Amino acid sequence: MIEMIQFIFLIFFLFFTSLHIIIIALKKSKLEPIIVVIFPFLILYYLFGAPLSEVDWLIVFGLICGLLANLFFVSHENESMFLNGIIVRLVGNFFYILSFTQSFINFSGFHLWKLFLLIPGVIIILFTYIRIKGEMQLMQLAMIIYMGVIMVMYVCSVLRLPSSAGLDYWLVWIGTTIYMISSGIIAIDTLDEKIPFTGVYILSTYFLALFLIVQGYIFYGISSI
Repeated sequence: MIEMIQFIFLIFFLFFTSLHIIIIALKKSKLEPIIVVIFPFLILYYLFGAPLSEVDWLIVFGLICGLLANLFFVSHENESMFLNGIIVRLVGNFFYILSFTQSFINFSGFHLWKLFLLIPGVIIILFTYIRIKGEMQLMQLAMIIYMGVIMVMYVCSVLRLPSSAGLDYWLVWIGTTIYMISSGIIAIDTLDEKIPFTGVYILSTYFLALFLIVQGYIFYGISSI
């Protein structure tokens, strides 16, 4: 019964995510607030998928911050609203970082090859910085700080579960990598040059990243009991 409920939440999450992306592609701005229903379905999917005793509430708080941030981003043309969205997203990222650091256990069994997983993140962050650097104004400073926090989050995703190389580890790492790409697109589109269909790219990568992170935590929770 619980598995069926979880599956229903997943279907609703996928449906409304796809619908929202279509709305963005068609530039139906009046319908953009539909994003408010996407996060609750993802949160419920997580809560019903992982054993309750293994639910990481830091991840839930991070998702809630994602919801609030995207409500600000709906008013993208307003710089102050956009900055508010960045700040709230930063708070959410700190929740993800705290969650990842809780899994810094058994470093004696750390797989050294995981250090190579840092390379994609370094490439993404350097490429983004080169594209957005310029006269240091408030927006540039905010985005540089934001991308710096994202990099910390990325490093933590590499170091979490040091001795593990299971699916739960890979899904979180891949999700965080895609999260960085999504954030880089936001930075470049805002400060460098407008990217065609940027909203589609941002939302597609963003929600895919969150889903992979959540799915990784579901698998981790199941394997922990």
